[in-house]
Amino acid sequence: MSKVSLIFRRSPNTLMVLKSGKAQKILESHFKGEVISVKVVNSIAIAEVKVKMYDVNYHEFLSFHKIHGRWLIVNKMVSDENK
Repeated sequence: MSKVSLIFRRSPNTLMVLKSGKAQKILESHFKGEVISVKVVNSIAIAEVKVKMYDVNYHEFLSFHKIHGRWLIVNKMVSDENK
């Protein structure tokens, strides 16, 4: 499996990118994810993902649009499975 950069929006104008090191190891110990499915049609795609953050399980749907050769997340829907 290849390394994936984790990107977090800290404020509307600031992004924090974690590629390696202590911060990534801490995050990896608290966040677990599994891709359930990915469907692609031309320049759009949808991914179904299960994510565990600390003690909370989430079921997520992410939609993507390929713009200028890069896949960008355009929408994210999340449901807390613990409810």
